Amino acid sequence: MPEIILRDRIEGTVTFVGDFSYSNYDGDTHKIIGFSDNWHHHQDSIRLGWRFNPYVNKVQIMTIAYKIGERHIRHLCYIDLEENKTFDFIVSKTKTCYFVMFGNETVLIGKSSNWFGPRYMLFPYFGGQATSEKEITFIIDRK
Repeated sequence: MPEIILRDRIEGTVTFVGDFSYSNYDGDTHKIIGFSDNWHHHQDSIRLGWRFNPYVNKVQIMTIAYKIGERHIRHLCYIDLEENKTFDFIVSKTKTCYFVMFGNETVLIGKSSNWFGPRYMLFPYFGGQATSEKEITFIIDRK
């Protein structure tokens, strides 16, 4: 059962536990945390995402926004592959945009949804065409 929230903001820390590199790089963006902005997250939503980039040997942090069913992925920053490193995050929305903060990086993304009702949380997911050959683990502490 999904977790329903009534807030327009989630914040906390995310800790990357273990090794986040993987060999089957296909450019897919995987999910950390976010929320729907109506009853269907592939219609309107905002998430914090990630992918391992073997060309720079770092984890790339991204935003993933759905606006009227169209997915928009945007680079936020790179982080080094240090085990058990913790970062602050905020994912929120206003009437006109989404706001995402990860560590010291922030981005504003225009939005189309006028949804004012409850929404549901979106949690970690290693998705796309490839699957991970090992377990990928986050510790997420929400405030």
